[in-house]
Amino acid sequence: MTPSALLLTLALAAAAACQPAAATRALQTVANGTATTHHKHLPLTDDQYTTVKTAQIIAGVPSLLGALFVVASYASVPQLRSFQMRLVLMMSIADFMATLSVMMPLPDEGSAACALQGMAQQFWICSVLWSAAVAFVLHATVVRRVEASVLESHERMMHLVCWGLPAVFMFLPFLSEGYTGSGTWCWISNANAASKALRFGSFYLWVVAGVAFSLFSYVQVINAFKELTANAGQSKEDTKPLLLVFQRLQLYPLVTAVCWTPGLIHRVHNIFVDSSTSLSTFSFVLLLLHSIFVALSGFLNATAFGVRSQAFSSMFARFCGPANAASEQESLGTSA
Repeated sequence: MTPSALLLTLALAAAAACQPAAATRALQTVANGTATTHHKHLPLTDDQYTTVKTAQIIAGVPSLLGALFVVASYASVPQLRSFQMRLVLMMSIADFMATLSVMMPLPDEGSAACALQGMAQQFWICSVLWSAAVAFVLHATVVRRVEASVLESHERMMHLVCWGLPAVFMFLPFLSEGYTGSGTWCWISNANAASKALRFGSFYLWVVAGVAFSLFSYVQVINAFKELTANAGQSKEDTKPLLLVFQRLQLYPLVTAVCWTPGLIHRVHNIFVDSSTSLSTFSFVLLLLHSIFVALSGFLNATAFGVRSQAFSSMFARFCGPANAASEQESLGTSA
């Protein structure tokens, strides 16, 4: 078995749990190069489509539930209603909408449903931009020591950029070839050079920029904490607010980077390899991993939220007893 076929076997594991027959046939199809049936004008057999869509649903359902958990926690636990957590709330709303869109069955090309599903892909950019906003706040607080009130004064601008920019991008494809089938969801047409440029200019350019900025900020914050630790003159009272912000927000930039790396590799691969008429084993691997990892982002963000903000224990204390309410208040803190 080739390395790509082995990687595909591992990626199919989740889908095989629910659709073992389809997953097996999909693997055999791409490994043997015997695809003859195309699914709605795409180089996917019905078995391949079923495998990818099943994997999306397996990954997407926990993400939808995770996003709802973040919303419910924010609404139910007053201690979570800080400026920092509002950023995470916005990211979770974007995750919910984007995940819901990719879990939809593939609409007919040229239909209004296909256009709506393609437009809804921009909610992924909303999520990436809100993750970058989290990284910005983390960097400004820990590295540049900007006051929370100053950062909070920029919240309206964050909303304008993180929601407004993707809203503009939603309508740009209608100036070209519009939306069409792309993998297992509708997205910007890949018919010509202008459409490919639009894909990257209105989507992946921002994904790359958001991931790069998030990772850069994360490294800067880690280095700043190393300096604080090495500085014996810094008291615990001075560093406690910074540590609280770091503990709350440190995982979100990493989640964004992990979830979008397979998708970026997949789309770069599409630039150099034409998959419009045939799908190699490696191309199918990238499509499958792309589909799984982006669908998992909502779940991973919600997990980071629950662990780092103590939301799990706070919700338990609220609905199952107030015995630990005082300790939760102290662990959460009230400052932004």
